[in-house]
Amino acid sequence: MSNQQPPAMNPEELPQQLLYEVKTLPDFGALPLPRLEAFGSEGIPTRTPSSAIFLCQAEWSWSPIHHRLENYHVSQNTKRDKWLLWISYYNDWERPWRWETYQEVYSVDRSVVKKKSAASLQLLWKYWSDARDNEYIDEFHWIGAEGLLAVKDLKSVARQIWA
Repeated sequence: MSNQQPPAMNPEELPQQLLYEVKTLPDFGALPLPRLEAFGSEGIPTRTPSSAIFLCQAEWSWSPIHHRLENYHVSQNTKRDKWLLWISYYNDWERPWRWETYQEVYSVDRSVVKKKSAASLQLLWKYWSDARDNEYIDEFHWIGAEGLLAVKDLKSVARQIWA
């Protein structure tokens, strides 16, 4: 399984959160939309591959006992014709605390989106849009870690969703 970024335990471990140029991104809603697919369906591995690339860590903290912490990874499916977004959440409700991966992934065809970074932005846009519409999630409160995507990229996606 791919490495999970540990939660930041003090402010010095967080990337800078302020004063970023926010890029204008394409209208993702006008592009072919990513699909939600179950583990084990055609070409989808049953777990996050070790080759998955870490995108970022986002956190929401509404109160000391009401929070959400997620890591995002991107990989290709076994046929290498789709990009997949893997979402892991930090389960601190059970002991031992651990990262667990949701049993579904978002996918987009590589014939539609060729670059990994562009696919990552579109997949994350779709996931956060669905979370906003179905779970009433507000914009992330901070980014705990950067990977392939920087804070400015994530703020650009967030502006499209929550502006």
